[in-house]
Amino acid sequence: MKFIPIESSGPNFSFSKSVNAGIAVAREDSDILLLNDDCFLDVLWPTRLWAARISHKDCGIFGALLSFPNDSDVRVHGNSYSGKGALNHWKPEFQHAGGYIPLTMKEMLYGVVRFGVWNASPLFILRQGIKVPESALRFPGHYHNLSLKNRIDLVTAACMLITRPALNALGGFDETYPLGFEDTDYCLRAREKGIRLCLVTDCHGSHYESLTTRHLEDKKRDSYRIFHKNWPKERLMRAINDTEPTVVHPKYCFCGVWIE
Repeated sequence: MKFIPIESSGPNFSFSKSVNAGIAVAREDSDILLLNDDCFLDVLWPTRLWAARISHKDCGIFGALLSFPNDSDVRVHGNSYSGKGALNHWKPEFQHAGGYIPLTMKEMLYGVVRFGVWNASPLFILRQGIKVPESALRFPGHYHNLSLKNRIDLVTAACMLITRPALNALGGFDETYPLGFEDTDYCLRAREKGIRLCLVTDCHGSHYESLTTRHLEDKKRDSYRIFHKNWPKERLMRAINDTEPTVVHPKYCFCGVWIE
């Protein structure tokens, strides 16, 4: 395992460029593990990710099950943007238990309210609704509880394992996104090419969402607009409505028992 630290910050920060800079210097035959945005995994994560990797050779992108940091952590205590007290999550069990692109009206309303609160901008919904009524309701969200019924369209790049074949097929992250939705775009491009996603439920971690980027909300809104420009409804529906279900390992799959 080779570790490649990439430090990037400041007004010109680009998540995609940081990720691509790390990929560029990785071994040409290696899989890629992204560990970003103040995400810290629990013990045994390499073993569990690798177990999923070798159990599901038809999957190209693997994500971890991420929880909020502990309430007692002084770095997030009282922070309304990250942690269990975040306004946009209402203290759920998990922060990221797989992601979805809203299709039903219930999913759409939940997603756009979550986005408006996340940006501390209640008028965001009204402003976007006037400009692009349908697009304003298609904001990607994340499940906060594990369920066999959840349709997973994406996993977060806070922890994302990309296999070498998938990387060769997809290339790096799209650098036209200022900040945000790069991982959503990447997973949808994978789905579009028939590359399956896998949520690894026994690989756990803590994720301080937006802790270092909450002052860059304008860039996030710009990325949101680019996302909808790149993914019109017709293309989005073709990518999501495929016949291959997402793999949820090992909780909801039948891959057999892998012995460490």
